[in-house]
Amino acid sequence: MIEYKHEDLFRDGTDKQLSIVSADGKVNITNSEIHYEQFELKESLCSQSELTFGACEASQIKFKISNVFTSMVGMQIAVTTTLEGQKDAPFSLGKYRVVSDKPTADRRYRNVTAYDAMYDILNAEVSGWYKGLTFPMTLRQFRDSFCAFVGVNQEEITLINDDMTVEMTIDPGELPGKTVIEAICEINGCFGHITRAGKLRYVILKQMIEGLYPADDLYPADDLYPADPIGTAELSRNTYISCEYEDFIVQHIDKLQIRQEENDIGAISGIGDNGYVIEDNFLVYGKSAADLQTIADRVLSVIAGVWYRPAQIEACGNPCLEVGDGLLLYTSQETIYTYILSRTLKGIQAIRDSYTAEGEEYRTGQVNGIMKSIIQLKGKSNVLTRTVEEMRLQMRDIEKGLSNDIQITASGLQAEITRASKAEENLSNRIRVTANGLDAEIKRASEAEGTLSNSIKITAEGLQAEIKRASDQEGELSTRINAAASGLEVEVNRAKGVEQKLSAQVKVHAEEIDLRVSKGDVSAQLSVESDQVAIKGNRFVLEADNCSISADGTITAKNAVMNGSFKSVGADGSYTEISSGKIEFYNEVLKNSGYIQGVGDYLTIDADMLRVTGSLFASRIYATNGATWTSGYVKSISTTTKSLGSRTVLTSATLSVTKDYVKGTITDVSLNTLTTSVAEAPSVVDSFVTGVTSTGGSLVTTSGIVTLMT
Repeated sequence: MIEYKHEDLFRDGTDKQLSIVSADGKVNITNSEIHYEQFELKESLCSQSELTFGACEASQIKFKISNVFTSMVGMQIAVTTTLEGQKDAPFSLGKYRVVSDKPTADRRYRNVTAYDAMYDILNAEVSGWYKGLTFPMTLRQFRDSFCAFVGVNQEEITLINDDMTVEMTIDPGELPGKTVIEAICEINGCFGHITRAGKLRYVILKQMIEGLYPADDLYPADDLYPADPIGTAELSRNTYISCEYEDFIVQHIDKLQIRQEENDIGAISGIGDNGYVIEDNFLVYGKSAADLQTIADRVLSVIAGVWYRPAQIEACGNPCLEVGDGLLLYTSQETIYTYILSRTLKGIQAIRDSYTAEGEEYRTGQVNGIMKSIIQLKGKSNVLTRTVEEMRLQMRDIEKGLSNDIQITASGLQAEITRASKAEENLSNRIRVTANGLDAEIKRASEAEGTLSNSIKITAEGLQAEIKRASDQEGELSTRINAAASGLEVEVNRAKGVEQKLSAQVKVHAEEIDLRVSKGDVSAQLSVESDQVAIKGNRFVLEADNCSISADGTITAKNAVMNGSFKSVGADGSYTEISSGKIEFYNEVLKNSGYIQGVGDYLTIDADMLRVTGSLFASRIYATNGATWTSGYVKSISTTTKSLGSRTVLTSATLSVTKDYVKGTITDVSLNTLTTSVAEAPSVVDSFVTGVTSTGGSLVTTSGIVTLMT
């Protein structure tokens, strides 16, 4: 209530002069410009149907004027009234800003609407201010900074949780001033209101009656009576006109719960059934259980004493009364104790007041949720939901990105744990237990490595495990393990855009072990069974110390022992086959064949022609003409003889050979009972005995072959 020395003149005075002056002095409205006393002031602390702590509502004035031709939109105006000429003590009705100035249809009048500073506070965009703060800070520092930013002065007061630590708990893209001021007031169990002097007041409803007993028969003793009202204004029978009231009293709040969301356990102060809930207040996101308990205890100590009778009262106008004041009036049936939660004052001379207090006898469970669209940086919750079908427990720690979810039904249990942070992105673990088995899954998703997931399924039949990773760099990787009584199966897959799908499979069963590796349509398979080992593939490579097989089929070995035959086939169909001591040749182009075969003491060569291009060594060679050479160099020989005196001597000899050779002796060549000895053989010649001449008793050839006659 405003202390004003001329308060009685509002009721008894006959001359009241209203003045509306703009801050720049361009507009000065008096009674003469106001049409038929059409002036109205609306003030509200909480206009909701149920008392909601933290509410902040702007005061509004409306008036109808004439002969004012300047638009007042945007103007700051001050409204005062002077009673009975007391110009030295005008009474302030507040300071406002015009938001609407509309002419009537006939343009003779203008309807003006203006609001006090709370209107601008509620509609301010303050996300930039919030993000620029240096955290942590106390709640007192926080509200001082906020009021400085929105340009409003505060009435001096110490709030119940002013020493509470405030941290950066949200990351707002947009943050309205309404959210901030309501959060401040709510966590202190008060309301926000702009006074007639233009200052922000934190309104705390005072317990109006100490030791009140609601009925005569409830007095505990004959000598005990209700105490005098505290903080109440009495409306006498000659000041109030009418009163409509409920048959019940809004009961004391006996329990307070602070929580982050519905069904969250949070912190509870007090024991009772008429509980008040503070939900989703960003100032307490992330608080420990102990901190929340302290805050809840303090708030309950402020709001627990509030009780009143809902009523609507018509009375003579008294601007000295303010929202938040307690009222006491006596009707013919009841003594009414209530609050001014909202009021409407009308008129200039014969002013009339309407006071309203809404409320329910018991709390309906309605909460004051104010933060539904803001990104949280901090927050903890413990939510327990129980129905006949299931029980569900959810725990959250937003700052750490942690979330635990446990669901229990008649069919089984499911638990999920997730963690999401900028450093590691998203982690999640899920376990499901039913009568049939157990499922477990672990996932991690990050931009650097894509998505990782591990899953395990255990049933009476077996165990299944799967590991997956998907990323832009390497495509999708997966590993699957299936273990059952019948065997073990392992599969590894990789699928990437730049390459065909890769996969590897291992199957282990009692009857076999199977290994398969594939790339697109190309695959290789190794199968080990009790009676055989099977290898299938497009290419086979073997590398060992003493042998190897290259991808093109080349075999290298130090030694080889083979049974049966060996056949090498060329691209044109020609082949060489080795079998049973025989080497057989076939030429597809010439359509002929030959062979080399060892028979007893002899090596048989069957071919149209034998050509030796290197050195040929043998103990005995049989030519087709019957000649035999121990050195094995000669296939055929032709000679020419001549009579020299009483002797027949070798004058020429021609040897046809297929390969170069070195030293050797030709024997068993009968030349007139003479034996020709070859002392030296040339390295490369086709005919090596030519032009034989006699020197002494010897035969010397021009090609360097020396023959000795014996």
